[in-house]
Amino acid sequence: MSSDAINFDGLLQVIQQTHSSFASQASKAVNISLTLRNWFIGHHIAEFELHGADRAGYGDGLLDALSRALRSRQVSNTGRRQLHGCLRSYRSCPQIVRTASALLPGLLAPGMQHALAGMTNKLFVSRYQLALPAASEMDAFLRRVLGELGVGDGGAGV
Repeated sequence: MSSDAINFDGLLQVIQQTHSSFASQASKAVNISLTLRNWFIGHHIAEFELHGADRAGYGDGLLDALSRALRSRQVSNTGRRQLHGCLRSYRSCPQIVRTASALLPGLLAPGMQHALAGMTNKLFVSRYQLALPAASEMDAFLRRVLGELGVGDGGAGV
């Protein structure tokens, strides 16, 4: 038997390290995917509120009606509060739109002209100021993460 042979405790340790490493990566990928999912859902709701053909029929009841319809279609985590959170997520980080639309074509509403283009990276919410990452930082982050996840083209040629 070679002196390089691993013992049982060594085998347990290397398997545990492998599991921990990949579980951490999977958790990050899921968190990033859910964050992007929620942002895109918020985008679609905001665009419907502004341009939807039958938006007047829903008014303040839009999120309630949308929640009921999505739940009937088995779309998880689409309660009224979750949908409101998605909308809030979209409105708080509008600069994601340029990177997301370039990296993930087809997910943004067709013909969308984003009303907040050119917005600064500072957003005033009530009396508190929230500093958002610069658009270039957000762009670099999304390109890196999406490339790691193998989603879209990771920004190649964008």
